[in-house]
Amino acid sequence: MIKSFATFFLALSAADALSISSRVQVNPLRAATIEHFASQIQNEPRNLTINGVDYPLYNGPVWRPDSLTMQIQQQELMKLRRFGMATPEKIARLAAQWAKDFASMDDFIAFYDDITMLQEKPFATDISDEAFGAQRLAIKGFNMRIVHPNEYITEDEDLCGTDEEVCSADLTPAKIHAVKQLSLTDDQLSEICGAGVTVANIRDQKQLFVSEFLEVSQFNDPLQKDRKYVPDVAAFFCFNKDKQQLLPVEIRLPETGLVYTPFDREDEWTLAKMAVESTEIDVQEMQHMAETHAMTIPIRVEAYRSMSDEHPVFALLLHHVFADFALEMLSANMLLNTSTEVDQTFGFGATGAVRFLYHQMTHDNVTVSLTNDLYADIERRGLDNIPTHKYVKYGKLYYAAFDKFIGSYLDVYYPTEDVLVNDVELQNWAEGCVKVPHLRGFPAKFETKEQLRKLLTHLIFQSTFKHHAMNGAASWHAVAMPYSLPALWKPLPTRKLMANESLNLMEYTIPKELVHVQILSPAMFYRALPISETLLDAYRTARFADEPQLYGPIRTFETMMRNVDTELAEHESNATQIWPSQLFRPGMLAYYTWI
Repeated sequence: MIKSFATFFLALSAADALSISSRVQVNPLRAATIEHFASQIQNEPRNLTINGVDYPLYNGPVWRPDSLTMQIQQQELMKLRRFGMATPEKIARLAAQWAKDFASMDDFIAFYDDITMLQEKPFATDISDEAFGAQRLAIKGFNMRIVHPNEYITEDEDLCGTDEEVCSADLTPAKIHAVKQLSLTDDQLSEICGAGVTVANIRDQKQLFVSEFLEVSQFNDPLQKDRKYVPDVAAFFCFNKDKQQLLPVEIRLPETGLVYTPFDREDEWTLAKMAVESTEIDVQEMQHMAETHAMTIPIRVEAYRSMSDEHPVFALLLHHVFADFALEMLSANMLLNTSTEVDQTFGFGATGAVRFLYHQMTHDNVTVSLTNDLYADIERRGLDNIPTHKYVKYGKLYYAAFDKFIGSYLDVYYPTEDVLVNDVELQNWAEGCVKVPHLRGFPAKFETKEQLRKLLTHLIFQSTFKHHAMNGAASWHAVAMPYSLPALWKPLPTRKLMANESLNLMEYTIPKELVHVQILSPAMFYRALPISETLLDAYRTARFADEPQLYGPIRTFETMMRNVDTELAEHESNATQIWPSQLFRPGMLAYYTWI
């Protein structure tokens, strides 16, 4: 008899032993069950309707009434309701009451000081250069990369060469800003970046980094761009080896043609940093979806279509992404829709956010790829040249723990490579995933345990540490009034200030009537976790703990997690840090992709 979905879902925590399939010894009931579920769910082209307009979405399961997809979503939503908290709503109510009296940028920050009994003060309320750089080493900067010796070296007089007419027609502001040399003098650069650092040697010394968002403004909501927006921008940073700090040195705004540095007026430099923050927040919010949920959801669909719930790979995968279906539904209703926080406060708005997400899924062959694992990402972006990079330093610890556990886990079920090659369910999973257009880099066939180990390590790392560094509690610290917000609310200046002029930053930050809307979502992302749902106890659920052969691998993983916790606690207790935080300790991180 074919299992109902409810029975199937509950089986994930049942005591049935995990086992693989075989081309030699086929279990007819198991095969029939898989075939039944394959007929109920599939990856398909999809649209998301916003205000009556259909926008293309990445391939995945379609939300039809009474479908298996809807049943899974409803089951997951029931679990997610456990996570409801009163604190975010209380913070939003207080914000609505107090915001009408905000008269300065400092008043926004004072609000956070006043609610510390409810939630800790966000890191992004600090707009100092030191904090601005430090954020990019932990909770932002996920596209920041090293500047190579042949990049950004063109002097102003060399931009056009001899043909001024061709130059003026071909060189857009974005193209100019993508090649120009730094505007700082050697003396200015060495003052920020350390003695002896010059424009000529900073690249060879591997101290110059850039965050480029030069073609992002196209995703601004066309219906609201005159009110709120995010600009195209490029931000340059240097790593000061003496101070062991990443510091901003230059911000370029192609739309206005202006370049800002720390040597400009303080309010102008602050506005330039606000511009970077607004664009990066919009991009990061959707990029996290592109690199995590949008990858694991169709991978999970193919798992339903190809593998039994008793399969060890299925069980491991579902354990770490179990809430994805529900989260996709919640995102469609509560974020990527009209009158939501995203629509009201993000420069992209809901429509631009979906357009950006679809663009990344169809065009980003680098980061939206299953070959872009932690080490490939670090190498491509040159991040090992920043020894204080928290995402890199801590990410390697978690990656090693996952890799060790998964290697031992696979050894239990695949004693030889031949057993893996002949696992019909596993190979069918690969065949299904490789047909999904945006699942770049998914192997068409598993030929070695190492190949499967690397893929699973990447998927679990993305679903845990990377997801939580880009989203979740990190969002509370990364998105904060008045400086670090997902939109600017007044057009950027087209010239630098004169001596007798001033800049009113209040005109560029969020309007007071939207403060409560802005603060609610980040506040909801910040929640206390029971230890049973954290990485400290990731595999103590019956599905794994009742498997005698997994006792050793689980104990080893838990020991590694506690060692990670000890190391992070010790490092983050260093009071000399710009931002000592407990955010990345394993007891703060869920073992799944829920926030």
